[in-house]
Parts: sequence; structure tokens; C-alpha cells
Amino acid sequence: MQVDLSQLRHRLGSLELFDGLSLSVASGRSLAVTGPSGGGKSTLLHILAGLMAPCSGSLHWDQVEPYRLSARRREALRLAHIGLLLQQPHLHPHLDVRANILLAATFHRVADAEQRSETLLEATGLAPCAGVRGAAISGGQLIRCALARALLPRPQVLIADEPTATLDAASASAIIDLLLERQQAEGLSLIVATHDPQLTARCDQVLELAS
Repeated sequence: MQVDLSQLRHRLGSLELFDGLSLSVASGRSLAVTGPSGGGKSTLLHILAGLMAPCSGSLHWDQVEPYRLSARRREALRLAHIGLLLQQPHLHPHLDVRANILLAATFHRVADAEQRSETLLEATGLAPCAGVRGAAISGGQLIRCALARALLPRPQVLIADEPTATLDAASASAIIDLLLERQQAEGLSLIVATHDPQLTARCDQVLELAS
């Protein structure tokens, strides 16, 4: 899925975050959104994900303008095509890793959810802890689990908000490798907000937001 944003303008209260921003992310490509805290990175991701309508401008997912659809149709389209990896993964602490991944099938139609979850457990290196409760895994494993959950429905676009922000250097490097490996393996577009120069350097495109 190609994502195109044209002449975005958006304000939060008295703060003008974007004034005429345009960008395009081709299918299968990656974009790093960088800039200082408070510069609008998370807001931009919410707009691109169909979660927050901009004040003006247009967003296209391929040929579809999600903000011209009803809220119900836009939500259905987002669930069908967009995967989200948020800063706070919100795993269920009392469910094991496998069950947390399968939670995505509650909201998405995934015909082979069980088989797909096993594939992702192997791909993300989580198979050895598949039966461990969410409350008992490490920070890096938590991000891996959230990534597998986001990938379960086979999205065309993955939108990730600061996926390495809470990790030490070694864990962050491993997550970056995994994130980009899965992007290539799944053939999806990746849009990621980050302060991590290692992740930024490995993306196809970089958008730097000013303060």
C-alpha cells in the first residue's frame, strides 16, 4: 500500500505542528520520522494511521481517502491494512506470549491465526517463551511480542512509534534488525517515529520535523 499525504496542516490548541507538509511512502519502503520531542511525530503517525483527522490536507491509502469515509468504514479499512506498534505495547499481563499475539485475531479476520502465530513466534525469537505470562518477559521480548501481534493480520503498512525508546543499546539494535527483517519478509511499508540514529540510518527515507 502506498501512503500519500498532501498539504497537511494541523494545530493542537495554539501550537501549529504542520504547515503544508507533503510526503509519499511507496509500497514496501520505509520512512523514519525524526525530530525533537513535542515536534509532532506521534501526532503525524496518528494522522497517517487514520486515527486523527488533520485540520486540512489529504491522506491517501493507495487510491482511498480514509478521512472522506465514515468512521466505521475508516476503522474497518485501518484494521484490514494498518498494523500499529505503539510506545506502550499494552500486553495482557496474565496471558502468555502466544495468547497475547492471538489477541489480534479478536479484531481482525485471520483464517490461519494459530499457524500464523506459530510462524511469528519463530520469526521473532519468542518460541522459547511462548507460554510465559506477559508480566514476566523482558522489555525486548515485550516489543517482539507487540510486533508479532501487529503483524498477525498481515498488514500492508506497519506504523511504529519509538519502538526502541525504552531499550538498552543491545536490545534496541536487535529490535531494529528484527523490525527491518520483518518489513522485508512481509513486503510491507514501514513508517516509524524515532530518536534512534541507527534506525534512522537504515530507513529508505527520512522526514525531520522541526521544533
